[in-house]
Amino acid sequence: ELYNTPETAFTASFIGSPPMNIFTPLPGMVPDSVQAQAPCLMGIRPENIRISAGRGLAARVTALEYLGADTLISCRIPEAPERNLGGQTLIAAVKGKTGIGVGETLTLEWDEDAVHYFNRDSGLRMDPPVKGRQA
Repeated sequence: ELYNTPETAFTASFIGSPPMNIFTPLPGMVPDSVQAQAPCLMGIRPENIRISAGRGLAARVTALEYLGADTLISCRIPEAPERNLGGQTLIAAVKGKTGIGVGETLTLEWDEDAVHYFNRDSGLRMDPPVKGRQA
């Protein structure tokens, strides 16, 4: 339960190795139904991030760590100066050894159901409203 549905961003940030990526989403990354509740943080586990062929979020590789079965890829996502966001780091975990190099630009993607949302101010989990259920 702690791993799959952490109740706070703090818990999500230390459960697992590597821990969940917690970051301030860029414009357009959060569904309106979530954004309408409160400003939020996004959380995505490294194993849920995929490298895609041009669809998704552009990121620059800053470091690679080959662990044998997996490679951890540290990437910087773009800045959003209009929201005072500096580049943020995401870690993706891919199977095996990769031919990717530091300095390359990748495109990252993930399934929407792999995303966790947390209230930016309180850090508490924000569950998206369930379709068909009224508040």
